[in-house]
Amino acid sequence: MEIYVREGKVLLPTLAVRSGDIITVFEPVRALDLSDRDKIVAAIAKAVSEPLPRVDLIDPAAHARTKPLPRAVKARSWTAFAKPARQWVLREEGRNLVLLSTHHAYNYGFQEDDQPTRVWPGDTDPAIVGRETVDLILQAARENATQPSQSA
Repeated sequence: MEIYVREGKVLLPTLAVRSGDIITVFEPVRALDLSDRDKIVAAIAKAVSEPLPRVDLIDPAAHARTKPLPRAVKARSWTAFAKPARQWVLREEGRNLVLLSTHHAYNYGFQEDDQPTRVWPGDTDPAIVGRETVDLILQAARENATQPSQSA
């Protein structure tokens, strides 16, 4: 799953598997207030406990026009969405669940960090994964809020 933190909100997009292991973002995008820890934990725990739906056919042109994440926050473009955002990725790797932080890459894409932030055995209770994930995300958000902003 993908988790975005942007301007006081946690955004949880709907993900689906297309062909092979290509994952696509769809609407709806759930936007939760960063201060509502319990709702964020519940949403992440639910997503961890359910397999991604499979989508066989999509209209690429129509999907490209929707831009689910920018639209969820009324941003006009991906760059406008991504610039103040931070992405986290929670996924299966082998028999484990892995939480990865990202940093901004060229043109406001996101590049995964080299080392995982946290690793859980695959059979860990989704509620525990949800709680610990949210704690790490909130800690990072607090740290970012106290750092002075740097201009390029």
